[in-house]
Amino acid sequence: MTLLRDHDLARAFDHASHSYDRLTALNPGYRADLDRSARRLRLPDGGAGLHV
Repeated sequence: MTLLRDHDLARAFDHASHSYDRLTALNPGYRADLDRSARRLRLPDGGAGLHV
């Protein structure tokens, strides 16, 4: 697997984001599942200030 950085990573993300958005829209529980997983991490201050 090739490691992407900077511009190449951003370009790959932009290319895949449209498909990702469609797939998540088809799964009505996706957002709730993400929220539940984030709560289970028990990050201080609810993860305020953290970025993925």
